Amino acid sequence: MTKQYNIRNFADLLRVPAERRDDCMRELQYGLALLELSFGDDAHKYGKKGFVWTDDGATRIEMMCADGTPFLTLAVEPAAAIRGASGQEGGGAR
Repeated sequence: MTKQYNIRNFADLLRVPAERRDDCMRELQYGLALLELSFGDDAHKYGKKGFVWTDDGATRIEMMCADGTPFLTLAVEPAAAIRGASGQEGGGAR
């Protein structure tokens, strides 16, 4: 069963089960990097309402507009999952 956690402060992070926090923190780091890459020095202006972490085993981060519409998505997959049929790196764009 997929569970979502609304993270706005440290107390909210404590609701994430201890054994799942490493995954949550990794996705938070990816999300911060995505903001910095997307907005540079203005990144601090975005994401002020926190984030929703979905404990689904996937590493996928969506940046949402104020109305809830996703405007930027990052999906991180293991290298083995994106190898081409020949077994070479770079199986192509998705």
